Amino acid sequence: MDLSAFLGFGGDTEPNTPQDTGSGAEAVQSSGGAREEAPVEALRPKHDFARLTPLNGDARLAFSEVCDAVMNQFKGYQYHRDFMIIDDHQDSFRSSSPSFSSATDTEPDVAAIVPPTSSSTKIWTGCYIFSLKTPLERHLVGWRAGRAAADEFKTLSGGVDLILSLNKAEQGGVRRNHAAFSFDRQSGVFCVTANRSMAIGDSELKRGTRKALDKHSQILHFGPLRYRLHYTVQHTPEAMLNHQVQLTAYFQEYLNADAPNPLTSATPSEVDTKIGEWTLREVAGKGHKTLVHAASYSDGTIAAFKRLSFDDQAATNKSLAEVQLYKAITTGLSSHPDARYVMQYKDFIDPKGLYDYFNKSREVYLVWVPLAQHDWRELIYTPSQPQDPQEVRKRLTFLKQMLKAVAALHSIDYVHRDIKPANLGVVSHDPPQAVMLDLERAVRLPSHDHQIPTQPGTCGTIGYLAPEMERSSYSKPVDIWSLGCVAHEILLGALPWKRAWNPWRDWPANPDLNTEVFTRLKTDARRVHHNHWQQLAASPSHTLPNLLSRMLDSVPEARCTADQALGHHVMSALPDVSAREPQVGSKRQAQ
Repeated sequence: MDLSAFLGFGGDTEPNTPQDTGSGAEAVQSSGGAREEAPVEALRPKHDFARLTPLNGDARLAFSEVCDAVMNQFKGYQYHRDFMIIDDHQDSFRSSSPSFSSATDTEPDVAAIVPPTSSSTKIWTGCYIFSLKTPLERHLVGWRAGRAAADEFKTLSGGVDLILSLNKAEQGGVRRNHAAFSFDRQSGVFCVTANRSMAIGDSELKRGTRKALDKHSQILHFGPLRYRLHYTVQHTPEAMLNHQVQLTAYFQEYLNADAPNPLTSATPSEVDTKIGEWTLREVAGKGHKTLVHAASYSDGTIAAFKRLSFDDQAATNKSLAEVQLYKAITTGLSSHPDARYVMQYKDFIDPKGLYDYFNKSREVYLVWVPLAQHDWRELIYTPSQPQDPQEVRKRLTFLKQMLKAVAALHSIDYVHRDIKPANLGVVSHDPPQAVMLDLERAVRLPSHDHQIPTQPGTCGTIGYLAPEMERSSYSKPVDIWSLGCVAHEILLGALPWKRAWNPWRDWPANPDLNTEVFTRLKTDARRVHHNHWQQLAASPSHTLPNLLSRMLDSVPEARCTADQALGHHVMSALPDVSAREPQVGSKRQAQ
């Protein structure tokens, strides 16, 4: 596609993570004697974002046995070594029982604290690490954890990255490829998938189930082995930005995927707000007296959380009406093929269950999907920026999707009435996916051809509202006009016409403005619009300016519908976008 003709106008960043070379394994008794040096090279700092530390006796002994095996193998097994931090000394480990797996999540490890009644065992201590800089054998699967076998040639096998144990009877509850750790493609939340039954805290995770690891620190059980997984990225602006940069590079280079949503991909912190199975994360947007948070569910699903106001009876009635509106639109679009381009009601959450209209401290949330990374204000083009063909094509795709959203709303007789860049969101850039937001001002027409009485100054945004909204009754065409203004702004560099006041009103909003002056300004503004509209309309029929002229006709009856706009050559020439198929990363082949 020749976009110029089509438009009709002739370095590595290191994460700020702890730089220690040991895990500080919990409650391991030291002999207090001389340290035994590891028969390997000095350990390098590990740039990790999370660590898996053995907790109970079985897990510590299993880790030590793996350390012995890894450190005494040929250089080819440096691969497994890269996923471990091994302390540069051995500790004395005493136990009064041959089995050390009886401790629970709420009990200390008995084997570590009872007075010694048996001979000491020298063990290696340390932890497993998750690093975005350590290449994996199978990036699309993630970090595989489980048992590996030592054969007669003293080599390791088993198809895992994190070797939790060797082939020993007392560790028989750990299976080969027991679990896989990976990032959710959309949210960037770190998750674990159980290939065999395991547990997180007191909750069993059945085979084939995936769960988000959305706490700063949590206990994981693999058979009799118990570990603590904790995140190491410091929650400072610099460290979080560095982690996001590396995560973006990891997704693009190894997963052939777009960067995950930055609002949800930060590692969990100790101060995250939990609401049931949801975790509130970054602020995604701000409204009048309210905030919209990004949130992730325990299975990795992400959504938007909007805190509703129940400060007084009027605010309560408004909030409840908003909830009912979103539910009605979502229900009406439930079987529509393009419903995904309109925000969808998901839940109404009252954490305390107090349906008290006058409880000012009450926090009630409206939940919807999909979660947008940002709104279209970040897409506004300025003439000083280059017109990259790929970027233009992406923005045209966004426009096509929003035309589908308008068509979907109109098919169930709803009118948005306030389409503008701030009310349109970008869910992802690759593949391109947009979503229509903020349906708070939407209304349903009693009949297909019903006209809404005009109430000047009460609805819409100057610069985007259609002329008839301020002059007479109006209906569905007002959404086409508004979207045409947005398209003009993000694709051609500016609004079709800029005014600090509304040029379509027949009388001044400011009663102090001289009527004669107002009439002259109004006439001049409308002449500017008409001249620009004629320039657009004179463009060849297959170009974007021609499409915009059909969307920006000042006569509502002559304005195109959403379906007609989708049938225009500019839109019909664009292929529909589907989710990109995962492909093997560029550095390693999937096994």
